[in-house]
Amino acid sequence: MTAREKSRRKPRQVELQIAGSEDMADDSQFLTALARGLTVLETCVKAGAPIGTGEITKETGLSLPTVSRMAYTLYQLGYLQYISRERLYVPGPRSALLSALISMRINLRTVARPLMEKLTRETDCSVGIGTLVDNQMRYLDAFEAESIIGLRLDVGMQLPVLNTAIGRAYLAGVSAETCDEICEKLRPREEAEWNDLRARIKSSLRHYRDHGYCISIGEWHKQINSVAAPISDPSTRGVYVVVAGAPAYSLPKERLREEIGPRLLALVADVKKAVGSG
Repeated sequence: MTAREKSRRKPRQVELQIAGSEDMADDSQFLTALARGLTVLETCVKAGAPIGTGEITKETGLSLPTVSRMAYTLYQLGYLQYISRERLYVPGPRSALLSALISMRINLRTVARPLMEKLTRETDCSVGIGTLVDNQMRYLDAFEAESIIGLRLDVGMQLPVLNTAIGRAYLAGVSAETCDEICEKLRPREEAEWNDLRARIKSSLRHYRDHGYCISIGEWHKQINSVAAPISDPSTRGVYVVVAGAPAYSLPKERLREEIGPRLLALVADVKKAVGSG
């Protein structure tokens, strides 16, 4: 293979990785073009401001010609709008409609939101809700305690699955088969410490069975303690996780177990009752 041929192949490898399809590159059912298009759309939505093709290229790792074609197609379909004077893209009306339709179905988050805000206000803990996206836990909504410094929760923020309370609570909320599949998929990233990590995951799952929630005492971040519990959404059949956390100085293990854990379980019970979840 010539150097020129190698240079032509490299962008494709980067694109597949950025699009989150590294595990699907050899899957004949996987449509790479669709994945790229959705990656471009997601980047435009996340930008929160008009964005150009050059910036999209930097954010995604896709080539400029690919980004240009994808953005043009999304524009023609109404998922993006084009500001010709500035040569920038913004989410279009069909993106807004799609988001609204999805939000209408995610009734669980609508119910949970005021309860999460109340828990934040009354306990001075940061509270969020998230789910599994691209093999990481992603926050879908979050409330930050005003007095807490050093624990920032942002919508879209991603956390690892295997060594966080929110991730282990997700594993506790899915079937045993799905839990094992997720762990095996993520195992290569943690191979050096897998035996110890697997033991801690099993311990967390036992704690969930006994108490209804998972905890993390300085494991993901040595100065942060947290507690999390899963909820199944009957309208989407998805599993979501509500998590509360704070610096260890304001949320010691005793308070986490005696106060915040039970308060979180009460919140989860109220949400389940409202949405008809088991």
